[in-house]
Amino acid sequence: MPVEAASGRKPYAKGRADHPKNTGVSLKYLFLLHFNELIVNLYTSNNPMQEEVGLVKKGIKSGRRGSLWHARLGFGIAALLGLGGCAAALSTFVPSPTAQPHPESQNLVAQFWNVFQNGDYDAIESVETPLKAAYLERPDDPELASKIGFLHAWRATERIRQADVQPQITDDLTLAMRYFEAAYNLDPDNPVTHGFYRAFALADATIHHNPKKVLRAGMKSRAAVRAWPEFNLFTFAYLTHALPFDPERNAEALGDLEKIVSICTQASLADSPKQQAEAFDAVSQSENEEYRRACGNTSKVPFNIQGFLLNLGDTYLRQGDQAKAERAYQTLTHTVDYPRWPFQSVVAHRLENLAASIPLFQTNPPFDADGIAPTHRAMFHSSMACVGCHQKGTLP
Repeated sequence: MPVEAASGRKPYAKGRADHPKNTGVSLKYLFLLHFNELIVNLYTSNNPMQEEVGLVKKGIKSGRRGSLWHARLGFGIAALLGLGGCAAALSTFVPSPTAQPHPESQNLVAQFWNVFQNGDYDAIESVETPLKAAYLERPDDPELASKIGFLHAWRATERIRQADVQPQITDDLTLAMRYFEAAYNLDPDNPVTHGFYRAFALADATIHHNPKKVLRAGMKSRAAVRAWPEFNLFTFAYLTHALPFDPERNAEALGDLEKIVSICTQASLADSPKQQAEAFDAVSQSENEEYRRACGNTSKVPFNIQGFLLNLGDTYLRQGDQAKAERAYQTLTHTVDYPRWPFQSVVAHRLENLAASIPLFQTNPPFDADGIAPTHRAMFHSSMACVGCHQKGTLP
């Protein structure tokens, strides 16, 4: 771009009195002056560097060497621009948004839980629309953002419920990532949205075959796991079912699930199914809120234990380990809330079809394949992938 187009000024001619060589101000500092004017124009309010920018400009215009360090500071930033770091450098001066709840947030979140805990998949849009309308009015509400993210995740994950699944269903995974990212940025101390953001970032990068983003998402997911291993180890282990079966990868997922059992219950995998069930049930009464939320049954996740054990058994079966899968399913039947769980028939079918389920879980045939009931697939690919933990139960 010509200089006059960028600044509205004519290029310097060597014979002019105001040429940099004749004023004692080098071309480097002249460029810095224009750069800092750009900063002032872009960030005239709430700019933490505004005072520094003024000092740099003053020092350059006066040509005083006492302000040289200010000039060097600005020139260092200018160098970043030359290296292609313009957006990254400038964005550091923009204050982060502050979480601001929408006046109707509590009511809308209650509507979300009503639809979700009733397993009313067909009613997703009825709550999604008002949630998004409120989000557009108040995009700084992390609760709204996270619940919209969950709706997109639910629609995509339990897509087997749809009569005709279209390719654009993958857009829900991308949108889930975007809304979880918004929720995480507004509430970075929330390990739940942190974990889901990283998980769906990994899914999005995989869908679009972006190896760099896959690697980046995988590396950043470790921070989410460290923040709350009892919860986020499960999140990423569960997602391995979305990938083609690989014995080594599945074994790693099993290792993470077994680690959760150890962290949450301190029970041994050698204990009897009844003993393991008692250890899981005890977590729901724990005074440790972190353990109770991640490992036990709560009002928001009334069958967390049952869903976890079903997926544990499914992951064992995918590995071909019938004995351990059977123990996981039997443990599930001994849990205190099992009689109220809406999906008891699923466990009964698993126990009757252990060997036959192995190739089904490993290959995951197309959804329109004949003779496969939606609940007979591995939990992740079934019609209860989300509601297996979240749907309310019935009285025995």
